[in-house]
Amino acid sequence: MKASIKTTKQPNTNATMKTNSNPHGKKGRNFYRDIIIIGVLLCLIIGFLIVLNQQNKIQLRIIGHSWQHKIDIEKFGPISEDNWCDNLPVDAQIIRRERQIRSQRPIPAGDKCITVRHDNGDGTFRESQKCQELFKNQPVYDDRCFYNINRWHNNRFVITQGNKQDQTRPWPKVELQQTGQCIGCEREGQKISEYIIYLLVSDIEKKYSCLLPESQWLLLKLNTTLKMPVNEIKQKLQCISLTLVK
Repeated sequence: MKASIKTTKQPNTNATMKTNSNPHGKKGRNFYRDIIIIGVLLCLIIGFLIVLNQQNKIQLRIIGHSWQHKIDIEKFGPISEDNWCDNLPVDAQIIRRERQIRSQRPIPAGDKCITVRHDNGDGTFRESQKCQELFKNQPVYDDRCFYNINRWHNNRFVITQGNKQDQTRPWPKVELQQTGQCIGCEREGQKISEYIIYLLVSDIEKKYSCLLPESQWLLLKLNTTLKMPVNEIKQKLQCISLTLVK
């Protein structure tokens, strides 16, 4: 990097000059002002987060229950996927290709320079250019392949459900159309169970619900009174922290 240098004589010291007795005063005032502004902003952010996460315990009554057992049924057959063409499964059947942006690479975009002044200590000063090389991102294109491939995938589901604690809660009966590893064959997939209680805040007639483990769901009977934290801003119950009111 080449520096351009310019030497300048200081003005006659006998001439009448207006000087600043505190050259750093304005800079100091600006510094303290910035510190105060940053401090105020931090206080506002912290206050907002405190209010956002503030929780109050409210009293609720259980007004209902529900349960659900669900089994996904998977089917083996063609599905549509896409990937970079140099990273395809061996059994992919390519439908089409597209040029898409895969990454970005930095390329030079000129220099950003500022003038720096240096005091020579003898009544003169010199100037030099301090430069920083700039870069910009350039998109890198590659081939994106869209293809069909035979895979197991969710096709349908079977479900049983109810709204009483004392009833039996069987899993649904699964009937597969065809088993094996053939196109159109089916198999059982993920099993999902849900146990929910419904709650009422009596004094404001507001309703909530909580998804619970089965063991806890069974213990909480109809018309049981509970205390539970609620986020007033988000209007969301903290179901994990419920307590019985004796």
